[in-house]
Amino acid sequence: RITQLTAVEHVTIGSGVPSGFHDNYGLKFRGNEDQVRVSTVFTDFFYLKTFDIEILHGRDFDESFTSDSEAMMINESAWKATGLTLEEIIGRKVWIPFREFDRTIIGIYKDYHFKDLRNKVSPQAIIINRNMSRIAIKMNSNDLLSTLTQIEEVYREVAPNFTMKSWLLKDDLLKHYKSDNQQAKVFTMFSGLSISLTCMGIFGLAAFSARRRQKELSIRKVLGASVQQVIFLISKEFLLLMLISVVVAIPVSWYFMSHWLQDFAYRIALENYWFLFVAGSAMIGLIAYMTIALKTLKAATNNPSEIMRYE
Repeated sequence: RITQLTAVEHVTIGSGVPSGFHDNYGLKFRGNEDQVRVSTVFTDFFYLKTFDIEILHGRDFDESFTSDSEAMMINESAWKATGLTLEEIIGRKVWIPFREFDRTIIGIYKDYHFKDLRNKVSPQAIIINRNMSRIAIKMNSNDLLSTLTQIEEVYREVAPNFTMKSWLLKDDLLKHYKSDNQQAKVFTMFSGLSISLTCMGIFGLAAFSARRRQKELSIRKVLGASVQQVIFLISKEFLLLMLISVVVAIPVSWYFMSHWLQDFAYRIALENYWFLFVAGSAMIGLIAYMTIALKTLKAATNNPSEIMRYE
């Protein structure tokens, strides 16, 4: 009934979905007493199509083959864990002791992240078993609400005594990074607050310095100093302090960022993003300079005769 809806591309049932819970079983190959531990998904014939999982060797499940009701597929990591060649693995029967049945491997699919990025892709098997409780639906409609309403109508007709629970896979994936997103918001907020307080402090210090050095600045202007030179004269002592703080801050932030990235099995190489540290430092320097220049501009444009007339 769901597949008949216009906006629905594929539908599959299964024991789990990417980023969700997966059972863990041992696979026992005949002639080998050792078991290969794999995360498992029990599903129907359309799981790989629904989630766009790429097949590397062999073929996908096909309901036109009656033998595929007792078939399975494994990922690259599971294949490597067996130590078997491609010729030995395709078409081989595998015993699953916990379930007490065997399945025939008909293909190998490309590794994909069925857990979050803190974990390496581990061996996985997709096994035909249609007695499952979750439905995954791939839709092509931009009108998500309308399509969900239609699906709920079908559900109420088929199972009126049960409540349908639905969620977007994207939201399910984002749950794994909820704490990281919260940390990012907190750091952004405090960074903005710190920059604001720093600018207020610099503004006050620049005002104090300009007032204290009014006569000096006036003499320099009489001797031919330009407005830009006067602004730079006051700014340079503050910019020197900013430079020192940047020299201290970059190694510290680099250390903590590297430490945070260690939690992820798949992560960026921080050294490839050195320019972000430079750009951030340059931006802070520019904000500081503009803050100082804004306050010292008046001192730099004052008429020296007004300042020096009582001397």
